Amino acid sequence: MRTYPLATALILAATFLALPAAADHVEPPPEPNQIDAILAGKGNAPTAQIRATVDPPKAGDVQLSQNTAQRETESVSRLIRGHIGSFRYSYEKRLRKKPRLQGKLVLGFTISAEGDIVKINKISSTIGDAELEQAILDKARHMKFDQTQDGSTTVRYSMVLRRPK
Repeated sequence: MRTYPLATALILAATFLALPAAADHVEPPPEPNQIDAILAGKGNAPTAQIRATVDPPKAGDVQLSQNTAQRETESVSRLIRGHIGSFRYSYEKRLRKKPRLQGKLVLGFTISAEGDIVKINKISSTIGDAELEQAILDKARHMKFDQTQDGSTTVRYSMVLRRPK
């Protein structure tokens, strides 16, 4: 993946200069009765208050098939960690409608020699929300891995999603 530091700096500077003062964007914390309503699923959570967790992969969360195609577990884990933000975005978006969502999602996918995901599926899930599971599958499908000379790699990845406390 190419990075363009100057372009990134210019975009950040333009964004910063275009934003109104930070005090204009501060939302007051929800009242205690609002929190109870949100947790009971009867209210809308303020967008600034949701900060869920998608645990980054640790040892054992990523398992490669026997035909590793010169891929190492750590390199696959590192790339997945780089996409945790997009998974968390989908999760937080869905939490606004279903604030009690959490659980474990196990994905299975095949990485081609070119680094593309050519097959992906849900192996198991304790989340119980097909819309969120599909959103995460769609995000994961767009991950791009390094190329190898030796063919495809099959991966099993366990992802844990935890709602805010």
